[in-house]
Amino acid sequence: MSKVNLEASSRPRVFKSHAAKRATSRRFMLFTDFTSTLEIFAPRNPKESHWSAVKRILRYLKRTPSLGLWYPLLLGFDLLAYTDSYYGGCQVDRKSTSGSCHFLGGKLIRWSSNKQNCVSTSTADAKYGAAANCCSQALWMQTQLRDYGYTFNKIPILCDSKSAVAISANLVQHSKTKHIDIRYHFLKHNVEEGHVEMYFVNTENQLADLFT
Repeated sequence: MSKVNLEASSRPRVFKSHAAKRATSRRFMLFTDFTSTLEIFAPRNPKESHWSAVKRILRYLKRTPSLGLWYPLLLGFDLLAYTDSYYGGCQVDRKSTSGSCHFLGGKLIRWSSNKQNCVSTSTADAKYGAAANCCSQALWMQTQLRDYGYTFNKIPILCDSKSAVAISANLVQHSKTKHIDIRYHFLKHNVEEGHVEMYFVNTENQLADLFT
């Protein structure tokens, strides 16, 4: 069910007491298979249809208590990130959705799904913006792990957009890049400094697609 369908099928009466609690608690729920869905079901003014949709998620959780993340031992200690975006995914305001996931030693330690702050003008714009957000999280992890004596250089960030990868290495002013917000250009700076490295990955192997 899309956000636009939820809004259209809702009556004016809101269910703030129930939906607000679920919207708040969702940020502490450690589930990867419906992270992007929760972003749709947590509006500022939840209506009856939103609450009905949340109950569907709760029924799903009740049926799948045995599903979880697997953290095997001795798989190395490398930091790796995947980034993706859903261009114009929101049918209401046409903003794109950024998705990312980070692995440490082959183990999933962080994932996110967030609507971008501004409307992207191209797929490359949306992908590059998502990669910039993913980069900031990777650098934060790098800083935290450095306190424990671990050093990471050129953290790999995998993206399924060749245009976004190319922009991170060499920004060329053309129709696809001239609208990219300046706040995203710290990604290119960190690539130049050797803190992260952008790589292309096929869509079939893009793990962050789950979060868009």
